[in-house]
Amino acid sequence: MKALKKYGIQIRDEWIIEGENSFEGGYKIAQKIAYSVEAIFAYNDIMAIGALIYAAENDVKVPEDLAIIGFDDIPFSSLPMINLTTMKQPMYEMGRQAFEILINLMRDKTGVHRIWLKSILVKRGTA
Repeated sequence: MKALKKYGIQIRDEWIIEGENSFEGGYKIAQKIAYSVEAIFAYNDIMAIGALIYAAENDVKVPEDLAIIGFDDIPFSSLPMINLTTMKQPMYEMGRQAFEILINLMRDKTGVHRIWLKSILVKRGTA
């Protein structure tokens, strides 16, 4: 949403669709919107793969008719038959910093922690 605002693109409520966090959830969302949008940016790679399955079963050409982007870069995303464009999170660094915060909290160093880590776009064949 920050990126849309940054580039002056108005956010519309109908663009944000909630669904079950599963292959089936991504499939059902794609079933509802695949013919009325240009792209899907899924909550995670699992939902994005569900949307890809819907597209494959219904002759929706990806990325020509519908671009699909996931989030997480799970190992399945790079398989040739999936080839999902996704946002990669710095998982090791997330775990390291979470552990550091936990240790500090256990040592009685209390406080609110907000840490921003940069995600990386991994461009593959779906967008």
